[in-house]
Amino acid sequence: SSDEERTRLQHLVSKEGRDDLRELINDTVTYADLLQMFPGADVPVEYLLDFVPAIKPRLYSIASAPEMHPDRIHLCIVEEDWENSKGKR
Repeated sequence: SSDEERTRLQHLVSKEGRDDLRELINDTVTYADLLQMFPGADVPVEYLLDFVPAIKPRLYSIASAPEMHPDRIHLCIVEEDWENSKGKR
């Protein structure tokens, strides 16, 4: 019910719910996941378009150790192959 959802949301943003919120963040919960978790949340699409930032691809990471290689930059290219604690990719 929406009362249960409201109670859960209020808990997540409270001091007491900090650990539960941290668990969601660490589990890489997306905006879509949150909307599915709280289907009673009537979020206008216009709000989502304004609030949710555009996703920018991260094509590579730069890793360098100037102390070891002062004249070099190393590229570390990683294929996306992770999954969260519930096995979701």
